[in-house]
Amino acid sequence: MSQLGLRFVASTCAFISLPTLSQSTETPEVVDQVTVSARRTSETVRLGVLGNRSTMDTPASATGYTDALILDQAARSTSEVLANDPSIRVQSAGDGNYDYFSIRGFSVSASVFSLNGLYGVLPWNTLSPEPVERFAVIRGPATTFVGASPFDNPGGVVDIQPKRAGDQPLTRVTALLDAGGQGGAHADLGYRFGSEGQWGMRVNAVYRDGDLARDHQSEKVQLLSLGADYRGERTRVSLDAGYQDFRTGGTQFLYYIYEGTPVPRAPETDHNTSPAWASSVSRDAYVAARGEFDLSQHAMLYVAAGTRDHDSEIVNPYSEILDGDGSLYVYPYEEAYLADTHWSAEAGVKFSLETGSVGHDWVLSASGLSFDSGWLGTYSDGFAPLPEYESNLYAPVYPDAPDLSDGPTDGLVQLRNKLTGITLLDTMAFDEGRYQLTLAVRRQRYEIERVYEPDSPYDDAAWSPSVALLAKVNDGLSVYANYFTGLSQGPFAPVGTENQNEAFPPSKSTQYELGAKAVFGGLTTSLALFQITQKAGLTDPATNVFSINGEQRHRGLEWTWAGEVSRGLRVLGGVNYIEAELTRTEGGTYDGSDVPGVPQFTANLGGEWDVGLLPGFTLTGRVIYTDEQYVFADNLQSIEDWTRLDLGARYATNIGDNALTIRLNAINVTGEDYWASAKGFGLSLGAARSAVLSASIDF
Repeated sequence: MSQLGLRFVASTCAFISLPTLSQSTETPEVVDQVTVSARRTSETVRLGVLGNRSTMDTPASATGYTDALILDQAARSTSEVLANDPSIRVQSAGDGNYDYFSIRGFSVSASVFSLNGLYGVLPWNTLSPEPVERFAVIRGPATTFVGASPFDNPGGVVDIQPKRAGDQPLTRVTALLDAGGQGGAHADLGYRFGSEGQWGMRVNAVYRDGDLARDHQSEKVQLLSLGADYRGERTRVSLDAGYQDFRTGGTQFLYYIYEGTPVPRAPETDHNTSPAWASSVSRDAYVAARGEFDLSQHAMLYVAAGTRDHDSEIVNPYSEILDGDGSLYVYPYEEAYLADTHWSAEAGVKFSLETGSVGHDWVLSASGLSFDSGWLGTYSDGFAPLPEYESNLYAPVYPDAPDLSDGPTDGLVQLRNKLTGITLLDTMAFDEGRYQLTLAVRRQRYEIERVYEPDSPYDDAAWSPSVALLAKVNDGLSVYANYFTGLSQGPFAPVGTENQNEAFPPSKSTQYELGAKAVFGGLTTSLALFQITQKAGLTDPATNVFSINGEQRHRGLEWTWAGEVSRGLRVLGGVNYIEAELTRTEGGTYDGSDVPGVPQFTANLGGEWDVGLLPGFTLTGRVIYTDEQYVFADNLQSIEDWTRLDLGARYATNIGDNALTIRLNAINVTGEDYWASAKGFGLSLGAARSAVLSASIDF
């Protein structure tokens, strides 16, 4: 067994052997187990150091997507789950290689997802969603509340809340068959033990293997996760551990294009210009533990810590678009990566008090993350280069597999990263909680050792204050305003520029937001007006020098909805309008230009209808629209807008005492051929037309 697997087993055994603490008389929030009528979005979200809060009590735009949604949509990737959000668009090619998204027009990768507030613990490249109870999307640069992620996240963060055992035993097995030929199974087991159910255990095991819808593309996933918890009278302890092995063959990567080259029409999405030997392999093992201890009725101490091992390899047919006819020049390369978290930790104290008629909830929290990252590749590290060749988007060339026996097998540490910060926060409640004012400040420090330039370490720190106000007009209506500041590691000048690897100070972003949230029967809706600004990093085409050149400003309107509009009819979706402009650029060169890769208008409309004449039968559908996007800051090249239609159906019944649900989900049923995103000189191809049949049975 590999060291990754051994660490997972050892961590699991260590938790199981913990001594019993005390008998339970009260239980904290426990998310109900999945049923066919379960909510698609949650009523609570985790807002960093504030913990789990009702969405109506959250002074920010936030949505929690539940495991019921994941199961009924047969989602096999994070991209498929977050495709439900109108403020999020997938910017990567997907296919298990590397998940990249935009939130409110700003890029964020799966490597910055947090696990119950801990960064650097979850799988680095991509996350198979079966162990997840809830994907909590918090929009805006909320560093003060959620801490600083390893990389930039001014548009928002995604916090993963893992599955826990519910009060009722669960033994569920799901089988899956993709129209391309992939088959798989998922076992989800949850039980509670002890005289009062104080011990809980949730295990998820996944195996998928076979061909996908895109030509000569395959995927193999092996996953095992444990979510264990203890609920005592004054003590709550949890442990999460997991191992994920994610492999794809015939992997689809980005297509690179440069200024002045016409953008060709997108090729057929179910065709594959990558040869079968293009591949991606990603392995992760992680463990995290959290403890909460009630010091008194008004004070609680909490601690959390975790670690992760990650290694991956890719064989990438780096494809450069040469002209509007789809001609490609392909520079294949092989690279190995590592991203090992030595430790990720958080500790703090929460306490409440009253000063006159004003209630105070104080939080003092400290967090830190230490991780190494790096790579080793055939392109720049002395290995023999792979043969180059010519191809075409519409008539691909598939050369024989090159000799990969002498390529890199392990990544080489390039950066040693250490992030530390401390947060002080006070939420003041007036008029018995009807009005809430939150004041917060965080001091964040970034220490980065560049192994390739040991004489020029990066060490910088900055403050990030935030203010939020929420008013409950009544039980069904809340309004809020916030001023959020974000903070992230400053950029390095990209490789290939005249000043490559030059370090820049921490990048600050600010948000002003006004919003309202309302509940109408079973429907929850929210409306937000926002402005986010961040310094922009650009490379001067004349001098090839990278610099912090101007400002990126996103002004937008966001409207989301989720819930039941009438008996048996449920909706999930929203619209997002953003004016993303570059301002204050050097010499005004790009002032007023639209920010590349940011669509002005995006919309999602999803729905479910329980067919009354056929009890247990539900029809589902989803339409996703994305406006055109510019490729470069000069706004001379763009990709067209696109619309995708997904359809599905499910049938829920019983076989004896066992609940059975059969589902059919079809993606891109009209066969739309489209460029999904223009990000970072690369175009990503849209989702291929595909269908997945799955069945779940509860024993």
